[in-house]
Amino acid sequence: MNDQYPEWHKKPFHLTIHEIQNPNEVLQDFSWDYSITEVREILWEQLIDVLQNEHSNAGRIILFYDRLIKTLEAIYIIYPH
Repeated sequence: MNDQYPEWHKKPFHLTIHEIQNPNEVLQDFSWDYSITEVREILWEQLIDVLQNEHSNAGRIILFYDRLIKTLEAIYIIYPH
């Protein structure tokens, strides 16, 4: 799947140079903009929407959801508000 994308697409391209040099600031900003409850609710709603639409990659989405939630919870431990 990764081979179909150009090399530049395999690297961060939504981050500014400052953000690339200071990724912890990006994590901190995220944790300050959204409460952990809001993040869980938004992700859960998106997951339900995808699963109700008979998405063929449901297992992959559930795994991604689980890993993303764990990542976000780690962010909130590092940067509590």
